[in-house]
Parts: sequence; structure tokens; C-alpha cells
Amino acid sequence: MSMTDYASLKSRRTVITLALAFGLLATIAGILFWFLNCPCERTPGGYLLGEESHEVITDWSFVNDVPICQLQTSAFFIPYSINMNCSSLEKELFVGCMDCEGKRWGAALAEQGSARFRINNIVYPVAARRLLEPAEMDHAWLSSSIKAGRSIDTPRPPDNIWWTFQLTTPL
Repeated sequence: MSMTDYASLKSRRTVITLALAFGLLATIAGILFWFLNCPCERTPGGYLLGEESHEVITDWSFVNDVPICQLQTSAFFIPYSINMNCSSLEKELFVGCMDCEGKRWGAALAEQGSARFRINNIVYPVAARRLLEPAEMDHAWLSSSIKAGRSIDTPRPPDNIWWTFQLTTPL
């Protein structure tokens, strides 16, 4: 192998190594951007950033003034956050999940019973309780219907289709 061939081979290896390193750094930067800046539209995200509040909230009616809320659970020990609808009726906070059986966040919330909830860039630790009693579910559905502008006579979806949770701040 001549010196020219060796230099050419070394140069190619350097270019390939630099390209791989750049690709790896771009991938890491993209993942970090996604992890810290989403949920975005229907794309889930990671950790919810924002001002942390440990204030006990007894009146959640202010959630009816915003179109979207965000909820963070943990899936396989990794923060997992989503955009979602939330509503309040009689000062209580409700979130619902349509076709929830196969969704990570619904199962995690039901199992863990706690989450982080962000609204107006303020993050609240919350306790979550899945509602199973028909009267409680009807109350939550009414809350959702009022906020969504549905007729209050709209029937609630079947229990296996629609899960609903009441969120509260821990005392």
C-alpha cells in the first residue's frame, strides 16, 4: 500500500467518523428537544417543564378557560406526557380517555394513581382516581360535555370505551 493510498483511506475513515458523530449528535439533540418541548399536537412528549406549584387547589374551574391541558405519567420509568381535554364542574377536575384500553397513559394513570398536570405553564402534582361509579362518570361526562359544547343530553360512551379520572392536588 502506497502512502497515497494510506492517506486516502485515512481521509475516508475520518470523513465517515465525523459523519457518524454528527449524525449521533443530531439524533441526541432531536430527542432532547422532543423530550423537553412536547407534547406537540398529537405527538406525546417527555418531562413537563414549567413553574412547579405545590399549592392545594380546591377550585379547578379555571381549567375551563383553556382549550388543552397536559398530563405526565411514567411509562417504563420514563416520563410520558400528552395533550388532552380537561374540564371542571363544581370545582372538581376531570380528564377523560376515549378508547383508553390500549393507551399507555391511561393504564399508567390508573395503576400509579399520580401524575403531573400542566396548565398555563404551571405544573401541579396530582393524585388520580379512576371513576367507576355510574353517577360519578355521568357527572364527569356532563363536565366534559359543557366544556366541549356538546348537548348535555349526549349519552355517555360505554364504560369500556371511555375512562375518566378525577384529579386532585395532594394535601
